[in-house]
Amino acid sequence: MLVTTATEENTTLSELLETADSIAFDGCHKIYVLMDREQTEKMLDYRYDNIVTDKGASPSEMLEIVENWYKRSCPFRLIDAIYTLPNGEERCVVVRAQGE
Repeated sequence: MLVTTATEENTTLSELLETADSIAFDGCHKIYVLMDREQTEKMLDYRYDNIVTDKGASPSEMLEIVENWYKRSCPFRLIDAIYTLPNGEERCVVVRAQGE
């Protein structure tokens, strides 16, 4: 998996949410911005209960939801944006590092 940070990518959470397919939260500390349908399907397969798609919320609504999840998360919280690359590999953009 290729891993970079939002700073290295010169992007923000708000900008990522503009093109995100969905957001997901494990209910404890893992918050994901899922950038394509393949990643959304993986979270559905993992049985994440907290998934909001771009069909159910606007980017600004998703931002509010992510910020609320983050506030109620445990101290090990993180926010990662996950993409599926054309070759099938995954790319992760660390938006907020674990425990940040």
